[in-house]
Amino acid sequence: MEDRIKLEDKTISKNCIINTYINKNEEFYILEINYLKGKFISEKIFTNDLNGVELMEETIKLFRTENDIKEYFGIF
Repeated sequence: MEDRIKLEDKTISKNCIINTYINKNEEFYILEINYLKGKFISEKIFTNDLNGVELMEETIKLFRTENDIKEYFGIF
């Protein structure tokens, strides 16, 4: 059983997707950066309060292009 609910997915390119989840207890958000269909995955956790949501939105803005995600994962 999944312990999180998918809220949104944002396609950056055919290789890059950013998924946003909330856990079942609604205590925190999970931001998943998925590159190359799961070959590279990173999850960041943010609290479910104003500061956490603001920080999550700022983090999402850092990943606008596939090159941003490649740089994040150290792929050049």
